[in-house]
Amino acid sequence: MMEQILHNKWRLTGMGYIILSIYFLTGYIIPECKNTLQIYQNRQEQEEKIASVSNWENQLNQLNNQQKELEHFFSKIYVSLPDDDQMSAIINQIFNEAGAAHIQLNQMRPAEQTEFESHIQIPVAITLMGTYHEIGRFVNAIEQSDYLMKVDEIEIRAEQETGTPLAGQILIKVIILKKNTVSRETDA
Repeated sequence: MMEQILHNKWRLTGMGYIILSIYFLTGYIIPECKNTLQIYQNRQEQEEKIASVSNWENQLNQLNNQQKELEHFFSKIYVSLPDDDQMSAIINQIFNEAGAAHIQLNQMRPAEQTEFESHIQIPVAITLMGTYHEIGRFVNAIEQSDYLMKVDEIEIRAEQETGTPLAGQILIKVIILKKNTVSRETDA
């Protein structure tokens, strides 16, 4: 037995050295490499943040230019409070879009307007008849028109017989922006 130990002494020494190396590698070198990598990544992130912050003046100038462009754009579309001529033009636009979509308008009832700080909202209830596709074209045309109108509610029901036009009710909200709302807010 002693002879075998002496004979394999170098092998046992080599195995011990390998085990000791693995222990040293996993216990000290790998954690130190991870810590070094983490410190490097943190430094890279900090340098990126510093670079983005150092560019704040250019970013501020870009945002100010964008704000001026938006204010200029919105100053063009602001209108005064609705008068009878303007509401007549909106009703006329709805009739024109209905005619173009081959929709039969049975009833149109503008409701009481609601005034907000920046705009006025006028609900208009419409009872109509048409095919599914005609109603779809009408809704699309209303929302794409020259006035700010959105279809808030839509109800479509089929009649008893197939092939007959569908009956429906649509609630459109006409939005009219007040004049110079942006300039009053930016002056304050």
